[in-house]
Formats: sequence, structure tokens, C-alpha cells
Amino acid sequence: MQTKADRRKNVRLALSYPIEVQVREGEGGGTRGVTSNLCARGAYFKTFAWECFGEGDTVDVSILVPHVMQDGRDLIQLHLKARGRIRRLETIRGREALGEDGLVLKGIAVEFADPLRFDYYWA
Repeated sequence: MQTKADRRKNVRLALSYPIEVQVREGEGGGTRGVTSNLCARGAYFKTFAWECFGEGDTVDVSILVPHVMQDGRDLIQLHLKARGRIRRLETIRGREALGEDGLVLKGIAVEFADPLRFDYYWA
């Protein structure tokens, strides 16, 4: 029997970057959070503001990745963008499950529909 990890087509990297996700359809809404992992075909992030999302929603994803140039001094921001679909919402368990205001933390998996596009700018 294949495990979930065996079925994945891309290696997931444990990367923590700021992410913004906006619902494309219906009344909209969105949230900001931090990625837990990232790969070429998707991202998993955690957020306290998840109520506007449902499985199957089409979303626009924006991820900011700081990058130090080869000279070691200059910093640029890579701005990764993609359209995607919400694959699942998971309630987080344990110590990090509740915020200071009693808000519930959810993990959200997004599968990218398009290849990631990127722009960059000097930080």
C-alpha cells in the first residue's frame, strides 16, 4: 500500500515564508499566514483566519521569499504568484492550536493550477 508521501509527485520543502491567499469566486475574502512547506505544485500554510475558505475553492496565492544575492550584501524579494485550489483544511492539534484570543488554527493545503510565476524587487 502506498503512503501519502509516496503518492506525492514533488518533494516538499519545509520552508516558512509569508503567504497571502485570496478567494477568486463568490464573496471573496482571504487571509495571510506562514507556509509550513512548499513545492512546485502546492503549499501548506497555517492561519487563524480560515472561515472564508472551503475545499475546492479557487484561490490566488502570493508568497514573498527573501533572497540574498551572490555578492552577499544585496537582498531582493522574490514575489511568487499562482492560481490554485484549496485541497483540504485541517484543525491543528496541540499547543499551537489556539491563539491568544481563543481563535482556532487551521492548516490549509493549496494545489497550484499553474506553474509559479515570479517577480522580484530590491528590498
